[in-house]
Amino acid sequence: LDNINVDLLKEYYNTYFKPNVAYMVIVGDINADEAKELMDEYFAQWERGDVPTHTYQTPTPPEGRRVAFAERMGASQSNVAVTYPLEFTPGHEDAIKVSVMNSILGGGVFSGRLMQNLREDKGYTYGARSNISSDPVVGRFVAQTEVRNSVTDSTFVEILFEMDRLRNEPVTEEDLQLVKNFMNGSFARSLESPRTIANFALNIKRYNLPEDYYATYLEKLAAVSVNDVQQMAQKYLKPDNAILIAVGNKEEVVPTLEKFSATGEVDLFDAFGRPWVPAELAEAPADVTVETVLEKYFNAIGGKENFETIKDMTQVMKTSMMGMEFTITSYQKAPNLLKVETAMGGNVMATQVFDGNKAIDVNPMGKQEFTEGPQFEMMKMQAIMNMEMNYKDFGIQKNLLGLEQIDGAYAYKVEVISPQGEKSFEYYDKASGLKIRTESTQGAAVISDYREIVIKEGERPSFFARLFGRKATEPVALKFPHRIEQQAGPQVLDMEVIEVKIDSGLDKSIFSL
Repeated sequence: LDNINVDLLKEYYNTYFKPNVAYMVIVGDINADEAKELMDEYFAQWERGDVPTHTYQTPTPPEGRRVAFAERMGASQSNVAVTYPLEFTPGHEDAIKVSVMNSILGGGVFSGRLMQNLREDKGYTYGARSNISSDPVVGRFVAQTEVRNSVTDSTFVEILFEMDRLRNEPVTEEDLQLVKNFMNGSFARSLESPRTIANFALNIKRYNLPEDYYATYLEKLAAVSVNDVQQMAQKYLKPDNAILIAVGNKEEVVPTLEKFSATGEVDLFDAFGRPWVPAELAEAPADVTVETVLEKYFNAIGGKENFETIKDMTQVMKTSMMGMEFTITSYQKAPNLLKVETAMGGNVMATQVFDGNKAIDVNPMGKQEFTEGPQFEMMKMQAIMNMEMNYKDFGIQKNLLGLEQIDGAYAYKVEVISPQGEKSFEYYDKASGLKIRTESTQGAAVISDYREIVIKEGERPSFFARLFGRKATEPVALKFPHRIEQQAGPQVLDMEVIEVKIDSGLDKSIFSL
């Protein structure tokens, strides 16, 4: 995205946007002569031209079943899909029969077999769907859902079972008629939209369909038989030549998926679809524990005893997204008050507050209050001042897993388990002790550019000064990261900390809405 500029956009437009490859469809209170007059007025100067054409290698289903996995650190659920490419063009002679067959499998009706199996019978998910899409180049089958890590493999078993069942067993007349009635009603309702009429006209011209293709739709739908459904399933459902895709927690899920692969192996990919080789963990030295790793980190950022006396803190960060600049300001006051404001152009767009008892989220869509649930628990933990220094007091467990290479340097990998059982990971540079990366279900964050914030002499007592009741004789320097690169899948948000204020005397009233 960073390499795209205005000149490239203009070049693309001038190359591919030509009237001789365009369609104009008008639906409304207008006749052909009026439409032509308007077209001549506004488009007559648009010059025709040659448009490059491109050919692509047609993808084919794998010869045996393949399993692909992408990791989402700490995820408690897996996104799963069974998919493969199909040669299935728009207006194909099998289109209506295939649509009926897919609706029985999982094409959007609640009575779909995937929904009945995975939701109503097994209780694995809230919803499961399948779709067979047509395209001039290549079509696709996909069945997908989201389930707990512990039932990821069982979900694949059931999806493949339902695909095989449609291939091998004829559906009942009752099930067939139920789906046909649903599709009949959906088609009739769609005709109420001018957009539908326009799309019908466009498809007929674009794909050289018979002029009565849509006019005879209901007639063709009514003619679909039980035998037609089974024939379409045998022709288009390929459970033994599918790609099984899962995105979730690698440690919990991958070992359960190997049995589905024709080769016995699971192909690993990163968030960008690139082949991924997981970094191997090296064993930490015998004298290093999670406590010594954290102690070195606290010392590196200025000392645990100095952070524990902080009464309030304000941080201001700047970032940009889609060409717009945002300012994120967080206010925190001991022991557990938090307010985060997101502003654009000086106007506050969103506010999150934890007032010690409830979480409040205000955004353009409205205001929500939480006293329980994931949002509440997340903000409750974020609000605790210096929580990571006293994590055991809040039911958090930390385990040292070993050493891993991060950008060529070794870092200690620490597993963090919340009271709700959610896992995340922290990485501490072996040499400096500084925390350099975090990973969770929300994505990853690369932390860098630690800078010192000096507390002036006399402003805060040092540890020994407090012990003996005297004022500080030396300034206290605390280190804070000034650059955080937030990664969520393919999205990367570069945030710069531009201001940090400590013990500025924040009033408790700002943490109420």
